Amino acid sequence: MQAKSSLSLKNYIVKKMNFSINENFDFTQNTAIRINPEFTRNITKIDDDHATVNLIFCVDNVNGDMPFSMEIESIFVFSIPFPMFTNS
Repeated sequence: MQAKSSLSLKNYIVKKMNFSINENFDFTQNTAIRINPEFTRNITKIDDDHATVNLIFCVDNVNGDMPFSMEIESIFVFSIPFPMFTNS
């Protein structure tokens, strides 16, 4: 049985997309790489029937030991068919 959602995706925007290869990384080494992605989300009420969800996915190469770094930020607009938000 497939689950159903009461949310309906109305629009989305890829606000930012960056990808960089670390040219100093030794790709010939056969070693395990531990990737620790960061996820950030922010939900904002537009009105009683709509909300935006801002999602950010980031793999940072702060220490210079990763083969790449990347960041993707997307904004999604959803309609909500019933009052999900309250003024309390």
